[in-house]
Amino acid sequence: TKGDWNMSTNYWYFKSFRYLRGTHEEPARIENGTEVINLSHGLDINISYSFSDRIYGVVSLPLAYNERSSLYEHGRNYRHTTYSGGIADMRVGAGYWLLSSEKAKKGNMALGLGLKLPTGDYSAESTFYNVGPDGTSEVRPVDQSIQLGDGGTGLILDMQGIWNLKGTTFLYYDGFYLFNPRNTNGTETNRSRPNESIMSV
Repeated sequence: TKGDWNMSTNYWYFKSFRYLRGTHEEPARIENGTEVINLSHGLDINISYSFSDRIYGVVSLPLAYNERSSLYEHGRNYRHTTYSGGIADMRVGAGYWLLSSEKAKKGNMALGLGLKLPTGDYSAESTFYNVGPDGTSEVRPVDQSIQLGDGGTGLILDMQGIWNLKGTTFLYYDGFYLFNPRNTNGTETNRSRPNESIMSV
């Protein structure tokens, strides 16, 4: 109802270590110890406010901590780990429930519009070993897979809903689509191919 506040949090964890080319997996990378291992932890803090019975606003602030372990990024002789952590790209938006409370007997659906803001560091750096002159270490931007943001402002279209299937059983659903018009963000990838030298948004 009008004037209501709602706060929710969710935590997620992800580990990536398999190597695929398209749909073909290369298990030999794990067998010989050359696989890249990404570990990601995320905590999302979501706050919403009801301006009326049908119009609401929402702010989502994500926090992230990432690790990336590899051989090839550190001279290919020894495995080392790079890190990133902090605030990621936040989301601000508003939505509208399609049915009034009197008509929403079995369920309701809301459509929303929002912005994805570039609050996360898209050029986070860490120490890379055996990559400088005479095998020295250098501080460089981490791989894009563990960057905290992408450096672009995006437009978000979203939807969410609830439906009473039977008795006390309910279906909840939500989804969103992000338009991010910026091309690249200026952060170097340290890759040799010219078309891969700057990180994409």
